[in-house]
Amino acid sequence: MRFQPSHIGLFLPLSFLQSSRATRESRPLISAWAVLEDAPPEDILGQILWLVYRWRALDDTSAGQKALMLLHSLDDATIFDGTTIVEGDGAGDGPRLVGLAHVVEMLRSHPAATPALIQLFRHWVDTANLVTPYIPSAFWRVTVNLATGIVLDDETLFNEAVGQFQEGIAQLHPEGYIREAVEPKDAQTFARQFSIACALVLAAEIGTNSGVDLWAYHNRGVSAKTASAYVLFYLYYPEKWRWSDPDTLTLDMMTPLIKQQAAFMEIVHARSPLRSVDILLQQNRPLSSFTAGGMTTLVYGAPPPDTQRKPWWQFWT
Repeated sequence: MRFQPSHIGLFLPLSFLQSSRATRESRPLISAWAVLEDAPPEDILGQILWLVYRWRALDDTSAGQKALMLLHSLDDATIFDGTTIVEGDGAGDGPRLVGLAHVVEMLRSHPAATPALIQLFRHWVDTANLVTPYIPSAFWRVTVNLATGIVLDDETLFNEAVGQFQEGIAQLHPEGYIREAVEPKDAQTFARQFSIACALVLAAEIGTNSGVDLWAYHNRGVSAKTASAYVLFYLYYPEKWRWSDPDTLTLDMMTPLIKQQAAFMEIVHARSPLRSVDILLQQNRPLSSFTAGGMTTLVYGAPPPDTQRKPWWQFWT
């Protein structure tokens, strides 16, 4: 496979979107599509995300134009305001920058889009803070580099990031965690590991949607799916988390992670389902996150048509 950016969205494979449109009256898609008919979110990035999905999913040209206007009106302090999903997750500005790249990709073919949109993204890349002493930021840098390679049509940067992704997978313990993220055994160990799993999943999806199947990549049988499976177990059994003091990880701590970042699990479910992930999805759908894959239930809630068909001989088994 080779570098083939679609330029319709980092997390918007056309086959999945077409399947979602065809089955939009079924669960869980009906609730995801209904969100596009509701009022937009109050926060500015949430509004932009809602508008660009109206443009791409409903062909709402005016929504896309409004999203472009809002993007160009944003100041750096609004975008990179220093807030994180949970305190101490160590992700830096990486998640925001990946979300911006996804939005730019969805808008670049809009009739009102100009080359200034790509120049604006270049400015964001130069502005974002990706240099932190925390290991999650290093993983998000890989995802950012993949996304930036797509937006800027920089095949060299993209290929370098593919190599970085492979190096990141090699760092995973066979169970799916990164030692540097959890061995401090402080209160943020799970948040860091969850953030790393998200970064790896988004990186795998960006690569796969751009001609390089990173979902198929593994090292010693360890892959992006392994990291997701590791954190999924503890979403159900937080008391078993061994990388912090007893009772540090609670269901209350899980709430912001699930609401703001678990949207990437919908992508995992569509690409390589995990045992019991459907429980998490059913309880929280429709999932949507500016920093974790966009409106993932809307796109990935139904498999693409080619995965729904069975070879003829399987109908007899």
